[in-house]
Amino acid sequence: MFCRLRYRCTAHAARRFEFIEKDLKLSVGSFVHDAELSRFTRNVLDADAASGYALLRRIPSTRTWKVLDYVSTLERAERDALFNAFVSNGLFLLYPDRDPSLHAYQSGDPAYRRFIDAMPQLFDWKYADVRLLRGILGDLRSKAPSPEFANVPAHVIQRAEAIQPTNAAAIRREVKSVLTKRFGAKAENRGGGNWLYPGGYAGRPFQVRIDYGGRSDQLRYELFFDDVSTGIRARRLSYEGLIGLGDGHWDFVTADNLSESVVLLADLIQELVVIPQKVPSTG
Repeated sequence: MFCRLRYRCTAHAARRFEFIEKDLKLSVGSFVHDAELSRFTRNVLDADAASGYALLRRIPSTRTWKVLDYVSTLERAERDALFNAFVSNGLFLLYPDRDPSLHAYQSGDPAYRRFIDAMPQLFDWKYADVRLLRGILGDLRSKAPSPEFANVPAHVIQRAEAIQPTNAAAIRREVKSVLTKRFGAKAENRGGGNWLYPGGYAGRPFQVRIDYGGRSDQLRYELFFDDVSTGIRARRLSYEGLIGLGDGHWDFVTADNLSESVVLLADLIQELVVIPQKVPSTG
């Protein structure tokens, strides 16, 4: 993975995830060719696009919303080229030892480079996360408000006022309840806001790591599992990351959408865990 847009795992980050690698039993078996996995992922991406990204728009992530707005403006040929790059990059989350030069940014893919360059330029108040909005509101209500927020539009203030905030403890309780019921997961506090949830689904053990300690992100989820029949070694996998339309970092969780959001999280985990059953292995 690479540093730009969090696609590279630094040495520090690698050490943080050693405990997950040690807990997983790595095996070498049959494998799925890149073409087969790419076809599967592209089908998922195309189905999401055909639905108007109905599932993805439910994800409480301003990053995902921004990416969706960008791809929705593209001509068909440009969008197809970018989707191909997203699919290629998604393979790194299933095969972490893949040649880094195959990453779309490293290989200089034009559509992907244009996407990378465009993202920082897409500013709109609708991409402001919960903590930023509530922070602005708190500042404006203080005895000495900061002049930098003096010209914040009225509709932004109204949006901030309408938010029913939640906190990390409440999110953790909801996640524990849902993942325990759905997957028999056990919550393990690994410190620093990081929690590990070992569980299982459809006969496959897996682990979900969730970081609740982000400055703006309220939760960051990553899935880890191995599959002998396909050779898949899922590392730091998220649904959004697999198809390129986000990164699994959620920053718009509120008291109003908390329950729905965590059920959605479980649904996405479930979809990811059964990927090996949906693609043919080479035997």
